[in-house]
Amino acid sequence: MEIHFKNAHKDLSADVSTAVSEKAIRKLTTLKRYLGKHAEDAQVYVELGKISAAHQHGETWRAHIELHAHGKRYNAEARGEEPQHAIDGAIADIKKEVRESKKRDRSLLHKGGIALKALMRGFKAE
Repeated sequence: MEIHFKNAHKDLSADVSTAVSEKAIRKLTTLKRYLGKHAEDAQVYVELGKISAAHQHGETWRAHIELHAHGKRYNAEARGEEPQHAIDGAIADIKKEVRESKKRDRSLLHKGGIALKALMRGFKAE
């Protein structure tokens, strides 16, 4: 899994940026269990920055995560008062999106198997 970071604002110091990116890498690598055999080919793009320089209080940080895996594209965006809060929210959203997609794929596969079985029962010789 390749993880790329883009710091879209200069207010984030190097030590904070390093700490945030290390924690984000640890959390994003847990996505491997949902991606299965496609985890090694996955690419993750993380963008972190301030919403605008004018805002000083409230949810001033924005994190955007884009995941490309096995031909699908997942997006998540979150805002927070601190850079870490924004990253945490975006990671939670991307995990939820990947889990729901996996559940949906399994459901479609299961429904297809049921339809195939019903079709085969219809051809049963009597």
